[in-house]
Amino acid sequence: MEITASYINSLAPNIAAIKAAKDLSKKAKFSNSFQSLDLSCIFSDCLGSSGTYFTSVDFIDALNPIFRCNCPSRQFPCKHGLGLLYLFEEVKRFPVKEIPLEIIEKRKKIENKNNKIIEVKNNFTKKDNLKKINLKKDTVKENKKIQKQIEGVELAEKILFSILSKGLKSIDAQSRRLISQQAQRLGDYYINGIQNKFQNFLLLFNINNFTEDFEEIIISMLELNQLVKQAKKYLNTKILNENPLRDINSDIEEQIGHIWKLEELKQYSLVKDKSKLLQLNFLTYSDYSKSEFVDEGIWIDVENGEIFKTKVYRPFRAINYVKSDDTVFELVQVSDLAIYPGKGNRRIRWLKADKYDPINNFDFITKFANNNFEEFLNKFKDDIKNPINENKRVGIFNNIKLFQDLNNNRYLKDTKGLILRLEDFSWYGTTTTDYLRFISDKEMEGLIVCLLISYNHSMNIFMAKPLSIVYPNKILRLQF
Repeated sequence: MEITASYINSLAPNIAAIKAAKDLSKKAKFSNSFQSLDLSCIFSDCLGSSGTYFTSVDFIDALNPIFRCNCPSRQFPCKHGLGLLYLFEEVKRFPVKEIPLEIIEKRKKIENKNNKIIEVKNNFTKKDNLKKINLKKDTVKENKKIQKQIEGVELAEKILFSILSKGLKSIDAQSRRLISQQAQRLGDYYINGIQNKFQNFLLLFNINNFTEDFEEIIISMLELNQLVKQAKKYLNTKILNENPLRDINSDIEEQIGHIWKLEELKQYSLVKDKSKLLQLNFLTYSDYSKSEFVDEGIWIDVENGEIFKTKVYRPFRAINYVKSDDTVFELVQVSDLAIYPGKGNRRIRWLKADKYDPINNFDFITKFANNNFEEFLNKFKDDIKNPINENKRVGIFNNIKLFQDLNNNRYLKDTKGLILRLEDFSWYGTTTTDYLRFISDKEMEGLIVCLLISYNHSMNIFMAKPLSIVYPNKILRLQF
């Protein structure tokens, strides 16, 4: 494929990224730059602001190049990947070298995902999955709905543009009422997820505007802008390809507003037969943007160690009619476990548990625990480079130490010396970090800690909140 400056410019997220990328190329920040023999991949080291990064551009799909970089930037593609393209466009050729193993492994993952999509397509051709539905009629109906959604997304774009053109400081109470009224209309276009994002933005604005603390508001607006942008691209691609299938490798459908039904999850092979689950944490919190309570449970699959979450939504106005979820101490056996599409801790649900077994031995969890933070954080960092992905993730870790600095900030240190600062996230339950001071360093080294981890934008670091501690014979839950 011919790489030109105009082509590279079209891939950049904004003008600032183009300038920064060109500066990297001109200032000779790249070293060890190579290309594969078949010209399907270029890769290089790049000297960045906090170290040397490894960046690559993969043309395995010539029309959709894949940018990869281990830098902390959440912009995609980042300036390092774009800069590498500008350098290649200038010199026309790099020395030839074999494609690194990590890129080959990531290509295999993409191939496996594509195979999964093919499997789903095949399932749609089976009579037992189609259940005698006329697929052609169903596709026409779905396309009409998508067209309506596109209209709604375009309306959302106009609302965002009006906000950005005025500036946050100039938005007064009257402007907020107008934006709220416009956002209410989005519910008519089957994009309730985007509508809820607008409501959350307005809620943050009402809370923080009095203190003029716009950081949370700006982050919320950036996430909203990216969701609208990605939703428009996704929906237009579905119409263009005449593809009625939903994306099951991300939660874009749910973020737009789709509500997954159990039967639909079965059609997409997202229902697992016979699972054993153990709850690690349970919490009820209020989502004021949606006017509802959320009961959230954190669970581990005892067979493969994957950590999931359950969610029960209870609208404020229907609180007396929707049964709340609760803490579960037993091992739960489920015949049909529905797993929602998404990244990180995917959502699960089941209609009825087959059995609740008492359990008093938790040694088996040790084999699933992370021995250090690095691998977990690298995967998390890659996922949140896409701003619409959730900025929180639960993991389990062992062989970690607790220490405190002179300012009384508490930290956890892993076996490699990597540290995570502990923080009681006010948006997720009660205080828990204080409880750790009752556990000795020696005792902590032999225990497994379940942590909620989130990226702090202002401090540019990951922070963690302990949720529970796993002993050999019990689980100590730190919040309830």
